[in-house]
Amino acid sequence: MFTLFGGFGQILGGMLADWRDFRTLRWWVSACVLACLFLLSYPSFEMRIEGVHGDVMVHVSTSLPVFVFLLVVMGTAMGIGKGSLMRLIYRDHAHQMASVGGLAVTLGSLFAAVVPLMFVLGNEWIGIRTAGFMFLYGALIVCMLLMLWDHANPSACLSVTGR
Repeated sequence: MFTLFGGFGQILGGMLADWRDFRTLRWWVSACVLACLFLLSYPSFEMRIEGVHGDVMVHVSTSLPVFVFLLVVMGTAMGIGKGSLMRLIYRDHAHQMASVGGLAVTLGSLFAAVVPLMFVLGNEWIGIRTAGFMFLYGALIVCMLLMLWDHANPSACLSVTGR
């Protein structure tokens, strides 16, 4: 489901990048994925609250339909981001599309290769099954801070051509 809707999102992202600025679109995509990761990172838990008339037990967990829905929304949003990024690369680096696009896909794939390890290691080291989503949440926060820095210092980022 994630991959299917991610592919659909790439088509949609390319079309949206034609109509809107990529920099505005990436903030909306990042905010959507951040909200999904925030909800997915919460493990199931129980809480006992001492009430006036006795204890109140609260159990919080994500059901399978909600989990799948969040993954579909996140996959679509990530696809929109990737499609709009490829549209931006084509617009700004059409003569170097293969090298710049290949670099973007390679870096994304390298990060994606680390994600399963984070789920396994987070489960083993921390003992929380949703630690992989927590890692992704933290990584997205770092990326958003870099986007904010890039927005504040547009001359700080060099293009592939060195201009």
